[in-house]
Amino acid sequence: MLHWADAIVAESRWDSSDPKITVHGKPLGLDFMRLWVDADIVPESYLFHPNNAMLTIQEAVGSIVAWPSKKVIPRGTFSYSKKNQCVII
Repeated sequence: MLHWADAIVAESRWDSSDPKITVHGKPLGLDFMRLWVDADIVPESYLFHPNNAMLTIQEAVGSIVAWPSKKVIPRGTFSYSKKNQCVII
């Protein structure tokens, strides 16, 4: 996952890019991906679509989030490739 300044903010796993699928009760929408947040790198980074339970990356670890597709980088770009792993900026 990438941050507003395009710094990596979290490690995640890609789940879906179907715009009709929901994330915390809201449709994902176009140009977004549904991701599982596995680890925070910049814990205080804000989510693109916060909700009542989560505002920051740190609060989202272990949960799903909606993240802009253009801010998701496949993990294989950085080191080794594992199925569906990615980082977000």
